[in-house]
Amino acid sequence: MNAISSNNTESKVLILVGFASVGKTVTGRALADRLGWEFRDLDREIESSFAAKHGDRLSCRQIFRRDGEAAFRQLEQKVLLEMGFDNDTILATGGGTITKAENCRILSGLGKIIYLRITPEVLFCRMTEKGLPAFMDDDPTLRNLQTIYAVRAPIFEQLSDFELDTSDITVARSVELLEDMVSV
Repeated sequence: MNAISSNNTESKVLILVGFASVGKTVTGRALADRLGWEFRDLDREIESSFAAKHGDRLSCRQIFRRDGEAAFRQLEQKVLLEMGFDNDTILATGGGTITKAENCRILSGLGKIIYLRITPEVLFCRMTEKGLPAFMDDDPTLRNLQTIYAVRAPIFEQLSDFELDTSDITVARSVELLEDMVSV
């Protein structure tokens, strides 16, 4: 039996939260592969839902830019509510999912929440390499990210059951640490 599996009847859903570009998707997928669990990505679910309704295949970034943050967050919450979860599932959330209190309540009821933490400086470097998220369109600066970080980080911290700083570790090391961390 692997370190996360147990014989108890509690929900075995792990939810990865954290900022965009922190590594929720790549780490979640790698951890799911290692454990033989299902992996779900809220952003991909949002994109699929949008495509089914509108016929357009847009990224979350494009949906956010096209429809605005309020409409995007409403769609995000709708998709989250409609998703079904089986045991042995890892869910990677969007970086801003926690900005709605109702989403925090939903996530808390699903399973164990793991905050993948990162310093604002490392985060900004990763974001500029991958492409800045839509929420930074108006002010693509480290100072703006630090302001957003100061608002969101306490929410992530309060919501999470576990935290892992991924600022300077590999995905493989993150997976090892996560597996040890949640083995209770």
